Amino acid sequence: MLNTLEQMLGQHPTANRIYEEISREMPSISRATVYRILNQFAEEGKIMRLSMPSSADRYDSRTDRHLHLGCLRCGDLSDLQLPPIEDAMSRIADILVQTSGFVMDRRQASFFGICKECHVNEQIMKIPKPGQPRS
Repeated sequence: MLNTLEQMLGQHPTANRIYEEISREMPSISRATVYRILNQFAEEGKIMRLSMPSSADRYDSRTDRHLHLGCLRCGDLSDLQLPPIEDAMSRIADILVQTSGFVMDRRQASFFGICKECHVNEQIMKIPKPGQPRS
């Protein structure tokens, strides 16, 4: 299952999508088994479980520290390697230890908004057609 997820690197598939991929090679595997193994791998830190607002969790075989950008319109989820933000996250972790004694075990951050493609499409939809008054 880890191999399947690694082959889907960068896609951040749902458990259902992973099941569909695995069941092609192993038709007798149950959906419940795939979900159970994904949960176990996430708990063991072998994969990341990414919570998405208003949709199914997604999974990532990359377990190194990196950020995610999630689109609230189309549901796209992409990796973000941005050293200044990663540095800021490290500083936040240090501040948490100093001020509250809280030690972050896992550092996972996702930023949600509207992706460039959806934003452009929304702007295009706002352009009045010839003969229509501007609002």
